Amino acid sequence: MNEPLTVEFEVTDELADRYARRLVERVVLPGGGWLSRPAFLVVPLVLLLPLVVGGWLPPALYVVLAVLAGGLALMSRARRSFLRGEARASVLAPFEGQTERRLRVVFTDEQIRMEAPDLQSTAAWSDLGQVVVWPDFWLLRLRAGGQFVLPAESVSADLNELIRRKAGETGADLQEDGRTQLP
Repeated sequence: MNEPLTVEFEVTDELADRYARRLVERVVLPGGGWLSRPAFLVVPLVLLLPLVVGGWLPPALYVVLAVLAGGLALMSRARRSFLRGEARASVLAPFEGQTERRLRVVFTDEQIRMEAPDLQSTAAWSDLGQVVVWPDFWLLRLRAGGQFVLPAESVSADLNELIRRKAGETGADLQEDGRTQLP
């Protein structure tokens, strides 16, 4: 490849929200944070109810268990909300106080370069540690920390081929929708 491949897009609030949701659901809390799902907390309480009615379980203990279950659910929801906020903020941080949120990512055979107003970041392909391909985003994680996030609709067939080839050459982990692809 001689010509650089360039992706340019607007980093909107909606895009940051979608990315934060995807990241928390698929990477940070895989499985969706089961404690925050009402069925996982209500079903055991319903199953214990006959024990209370039959006199095998004191009503006070049942109330304590119900309060604990509710507390776990609230804590799980709060954690998820906090993590989404952090992920969203990390996407929008480079654009704080700026009216233009245009991001440009340039891919060459040697490196990946991200450009935004007042920001430029470059990484060699050898720094690539993981590529995660979701239906709506591509996440390129670097070995030493940092990442490049691309909306899936901005990834052309040529760029798709380049990223996959470079991931293979550098030994980066490749995941399709969160599942590791074996070579």
